[in-house]
Amino acid sequence: MATRSPSARWFGLRGQGIEDVLVVEPSPVRRESIERLGAITLDPTSVDIPAAVAEHTNGRMADAAYDAAGVAPAVEAALASIGPTRTMVSVAIYEKPLETTLLHLVMGEKRIQGTLC
Repeated sequence: MATRSPSARWFGLRGQGIEDVLVVEPSPVRRESIERLGAITLDPTSVDIPAAVAEHTNGRMADAAYDAAGVAPAVEAALASIGPTRTMVSVAIYEKPLETTLLHLVMGEKRIQGTLC
């Protein structure tokens, strides 16, 4: 799912039988579009994403996160939203190098995996 379309990623996960999917999308137009399909969305410009994930999962945090934005705030939020030993999958095309604090990655034994699709 190497597309930037949140609906394509959502459909891909749903097609694999994963029903509890949160879509983080800053664009109101794209959020409204995916919500019409039945997705639960979070606006990262107005919501603390890791806190919302913690509340949604009763503190368990996400089993996985997918970064398709390719920007540091999205990577930071994704890493902070996954549980210990879980994976953040990067499908983004990073146009600029990113700096991120890896301490949470190490302490939580989390990992980052890249994929083209």
